[in-house]
Amino acid sequence: MAPKAKRIQSSVPGLQIRGNSYWFRKMVKGEHIQRVIGRVDEMELLEAEQQCLQLVQDVRSQGKFAVDMSDARVAAGMPRARTNQPQTLRHVANEMLQHGREFGTPKTGGKAWRGKTIQGWEAWLASDRMQLLLDQKMDQIKPSDVYDWYITDLHKGSKTATHNAFRQLRRVVNWAVGLGYITFDFTAHMANNPQRYVPQRRGERLESELGEIGRFAVHLPYYEPKQTKRTHESVMHLTLLALITGRRINELRSMEWAWVEFNRRVITVPGEMFSRNDPLTTFEGTKNRTDFVIPMARIVQTMLRHRWENKISERFVFPGKSGEKPISDHRKTQEGLLEFAGVKRVTPHDFRRTFADISRAIRPDYYTNQQMIGHASIGETSKYLGGLPLNEKRGLFQDVSDYISISMPIGIGGIEFSGKVELKEDNRTEDDQRMWMPDALEVLMFDKIWREGEWLDHYEPEDMFDIPELDDTNGSV
Repeated sequence: MAPKAKRIQSSVPGLQIRGNSYWFRKMVKGEHIQRVIGRVDEMELLEAEQQCLQLVQDVRSQGKFAVDMSDARVAAGMPRARTNQPQTLRHVANEMLQHGREFGTPKTGGKAWRGKTIQGWEAWLASDRMQLLLDQKMDQIKPSDVYDWYITDLHKGSKTATHNAFRQLRRVVNWAVGLGYITFDFTAHMANNPQRYVPQRRGERLESELGEIGRFAVHLPYYEPKQTKRTHESVMHLTLLALITGRRINELRSMEWAWVEFNRRVITVPGEMFSRNDPLTTFEGTKNRTDFVIPMARIVQTMLRHRWENKISERFVFPGKSGEKPISDHRKTQEGLLEFAGVKRVTPHDFRRTFADISRAIRPDYYTNQQMIGHASIGETSKYLGGLPLNEKRGLFQDVSDYISISMPIGIGGIEFSGKVELKEDNRTEDDQRMWMPDALEVLMFDKIWREGEWLDHYEPEDMFDIPELDDTNGSV
């Protein structure tokens, strides 16, 4: 026997309590609605009323389709009726966060958000700077409220933090507009306000035109820090790999031996890694969530073979002091190396821009460079082209390595070679100031080099230089 319905003090006719649930019964445009809205101990009366009103509105506009859709939502484990009634900013942000946990967003290709993304949103929801806005109903927030919040927060001193918090606010508002909770983007006014702070985008890199790439490379084998650490060699090799491959430093620091295929001479950086519960690594995959294959240049093969034969970790290629986790403390050593080489201070990510410049100098083609750097494809045409063939990619990575070696400056017998190609005063004739051979950096860094499945001793010193023979008669070239 069905439990007897209990009338309640509600502004929505037909809403009652039956047993422990809200129950709604009403005839709308010939369609008979009889629905359990939800359990009394799981939702407030106001929420139940909002769902009833929304269901009535849907049936009036869509008829039986709205009733069938309500049943389909229940079958999928969702509330019987969605609500477009005003919600607080916090409610909408939590809804977006939950959807991201389960289904991701179009930006992630429908893949669930990663741990760092979720942590970032949780921190945003808990931050003191957002509390003034989070509990306000979204249909009551005005552009002037956002302006007042923004300017006040900006004057607290952390401009970049204000900028990032505002970007997240905009995402929540766009989510609410997309779901029909509100129809007006109240952040748009501040987004176009000339008082909005926009952080300057970094564009630093080692400049080829200034000879910084070659100068940095030629000093790399000789740098010795004031306090030699166990991880010194790892930092040198990690820096070399960042310069030659252009990959993000977090990917390289987290590299595992399982990614390295010596037989195929490739490193495959995985697009997805489920490391949320892994105590040894925080790496979750590449930024664009697709595998990226790095063909090994000759110097990279030598470096990885050297590390394999002298490894202290069965899992990580660049372990930290303990040997259990990936290396983390590398910035100070890298900064010391930059100072030793006499070039400007750059960050690990700036090597990625340096790599892009080298790649463009070798092959001035947009699509090729996009593939080399591993950015997501832009434009419809590129979606059909696919990736570069492995052989072509392998040759290009080797060209990058060669470019770095031959660009190193040197002085021999008082004669200076800059490592650059410049035009003479006629602006037509090239003055080639490059002297090193393509494998010179590899020879300088390693006692032996790996070729054709075995270790080879160094070349003779003169074999590292591309020195033209002199005419014995007049001493000229």
